[in-house]
Amino acid sequence: MPSISEYREPINTTLESFFNELPDLLELDLSESSQQALSMLREYSLRPGKRVRGSLAAFAYDYASESEFAESGLRLGVAFELIQSYFLIIDDVMDRSKTRRGKPTIHELYAESSAGWASDQHTTNMLAINVGLVAHHLANIVIAELPEDPKRVKVLMAQLQKNISGTTFGQIDDLVQLIGETFSTEDLLRKYLLKSSYYTYISPLQAGLILAGIEDKKVLEEVCRFGAAAGIAFQLHDDYLGVFGESEVTGKSNLDDLQEGKYTLLIHYGLEHADTAGKKLLEKHLGNNSLTQNQGDEVRAVLSDSGAKEYLLQQTKEYADKANKILQTSRYWNNDTAKILEQFVNFTVSRQS
Repeated sequence: MPSISEYREPINTTLESFFNELPDLLELDLSESSQQALSMLREYSLRPGKRVRGSLAAFAYDYASESEFAESGLRLGVAFELIQSYFLIIDDVMDRSKTRRGKPTIHELYAESSAGWASDQHTTNMLAINVGLVAHHLANIVIAELPEDPKRVKVLMAQLQKNISGTTFGQIDDLVQLIGETFSTEDLLRKYLLKSSYYTYISPLQAGLILAGIEDKKVLEEVCRFGAAAGIAFQLHDDYLGVFGESEVTGKSNLDDLQEGKYTLLIHYGLEHADTAGKKLLEKHLGNNSLTQNQGDEVRAVLSDSGAKEYLLQQTKEYADKANKILQTSRYWNNDTAKILEQFVNFTVSRQS
């Protein structure tokens, strides 16, 4: 069985081929603006990335079908990379992010346009969201046309849309969970489960297995339990990188989450355990759209001194360990494959971008 990282290049190649074939696939007479939207989506989707979700989907399909780099699995991986673009584009608008993978976000690309509407933030945001919606629709087309038993595709589509709905509800929670409101640890963990676990692990793994004909509910439930823990660990590490990561490495400013005032487990712990001066500083700076790098450094110092940084790292490890224990006692994955998944979990919580 190939390692998960070995799927990255085949997914890249298949994704590029999809965009090359897209004009013939759509059979639509598109305006210059619509062609520009597709061009933006292509460039955005093909930016260098780890292809985590697409690789996991293809990996799961290959394992269940006893194949390697099968066409159906790779095409399913392409669908997940398009879903990834859909969520990232909308997430960029939500977070007011200016960069993604080291380049301008879609709404920023529109804002840089010479068109008369480019200075209207609402218009540029709505254009970006529509590009994201196109990505989602294209993903559904890819899945609908997979060369597999239509019954499997139907089951896959139904489960996938449930999972994507969960991710969207997580995004809603992410929007409203901001500094100034009171939320519990349970609220935050539920958000992480919906926003990240389903999106990053549960959806692609279940999709790959279902497409290959796996119907055993116990297997899919085990995947869900594993993915829940692994996905929370993934998001906790993402929160760490969002504040303490190097922008040049992550491809995204380490001020974005602080300026947005995102209420993460890191911030939650910091507000609860910082001294009076530290808490006041956090309340003053978090959510400030004009936050400077020096002020960001002050916030990071409070989060370190309060123990929030160390707590976040500890929680990340605990959830990664929980996911790995599920793999070690799995009745579905063989030992070699379980080790591959375990190595992947460990990579995702030690990555620098």
